[in-house]
Amino acid sequence: MTKVLAITNQKGGVGKTTTAVNLSTSIALHKRKTLLIDIDPQGNTSTGIGLDKSKVKRCIYDVLINQTPIKEIILPTQVKYLDILPSTIQLAGAEIELVNYISRESAHWGGVEIGINGYVTPDFNTNWGYEYDYLNLRYEKSIQVNLNIYEQNIPLNKDKNMGLVTGIGMAWNNWRFSQPTYLAPDSSELKGFYMRDVSVRKTKLTAMYITVPLMYEIQTKNPRRIKRFHFGIGVLMSARVRTHTKIYFNEANKEYYLEDPADQSGDTFYGPYITPNTTYRNIQKDFNSFDLQPFRFDGMIRIGYGIVNLWGHFGLNQMFKKDRGPELYTWAAGITQLRKK
Repeated sequence: MTKVLAITNQKGGVGKTTTAVNLSTSIALHKRKTLLIDIDPQGNTSTGIGLDKSKVKRCIYDVLINQTPIKEIILPTQVKYLDILPSTIQLAGAEIELVNYISRESAHWGGVEIGINGYVTPDFNTNWGYEYDYLNLRYEKSIQVNLNIYEQNIPLNKDKNMGLVTGIGMAWNNWRFSQPTYLAPDSSELKGFYMRDVSVRKTKLTAMYITVPLMYEIQTKNPRRIKRFHFGIGVLMSARVRTHTKIYFNEANKEYYLEDPADQSGDTFYGPYITPNTTYRNIQKDFNSFDLQPFRFDGMIRIGYGIVNLWGHFGLNQMFKKDRGPELYTWAAGITQLRKK
């Protein structure tokens, strides 16, 4: 039967190293196979047994952090029946890295995310009819930002490398229109126009959501977070908090007209209207639901290696309320700056 003897003391200079070296040597001299384990970053036990630390390529650090098998690290000593598991100064950094090992159940949802977003028809295209052409987007300017504030992990196995993930966060969708689009805030259904005879810098629809994920994630078992591959799939539930349009005019106090894109003759205009003055920085905001669904459900997928995390969402329910706008489904994709553990 194998016996384990541990010689420990928080105080220095009390003879721990001397005792360990002499005791292990004495046992080996009685022809008992003995393994001396040095777990002090100073490595004095390794030196005291006659080992040249400059020639040690791997040590107990590799066992703890890199999961190297102990048999590959053990070295023989000058004393018959006595082997040693050596230590070097590398072990000094193990304590910090072992924090990630203890927190292996940490998943890859919490953090700050940024990506592009848009919407498609049920046929996965962007041809939604000329009457809705005002919804065309500049995708490079259509940015989604997610702030995943709180993450809760529920491990499903002993190794804690697979489990369920939930939490709470916030999301901001910005759909930047490619045309000088004006969305009517007081319409009984989604209604958009083109602004004519005026210079418009940008116009967009913005929505803010509170988000709650439910995701299954699996990770590889490497104890070092930066060396783990991870994959997750699940559903993201969102509740809309606020919605508004933002129009940034280049000209203040300028008359302009609204053109109805549903009239292909180009003869239907409304107005005139006046742009805001410089007091409001030529910006006009209209707060309204614009017939967006109050709740949104997205399928989501996440994949990455280490702290690099790519994510994608696709709407499972329609973007607009039924019969109040075109049948469109949102999508978004981007990269995560993961929260440090």
